[in-house]
Amino acid sequence: MSEDGSAGSWKEVYRLHLSTDETWFHPKIRWSQIAGAGISPSATMQIRFTATDDAPAGTVEAAIDGVIVSTFLCDPVAAGDLNCNGSVGFDDINPFVALLVMG
Repeated sequence: MSEDGSAGSWKEVYRLHLSTDETWFHPKIRWSQIAGAGISPSATMQIRFTATDDAPAGTVEAAIDGVIVSTFLCDPVAAGDLNCNGSVGFDDINPFVALLVMG
């Protein structure tokens, strides 16, 4: 990731190692991982994906599909308090369904 666009330096936030023919993965990167890499939020923040093979004559096949960027605006006090109002109730259903749809 880069916090200041393509003009800035790129920092690795997540690395996935595969050794066999694998299926789709759905990794989730937490803000703590991004902040831990020394990246601060900005209007010019960018994300980049790189696929490589350690073998000298290897073939690389990779695909990126369905990238979702989302955030919680608060830390829920109670389990299930997804609208961050301090209690669990009917109004937590829509945020719950949105999380299910996003994966």
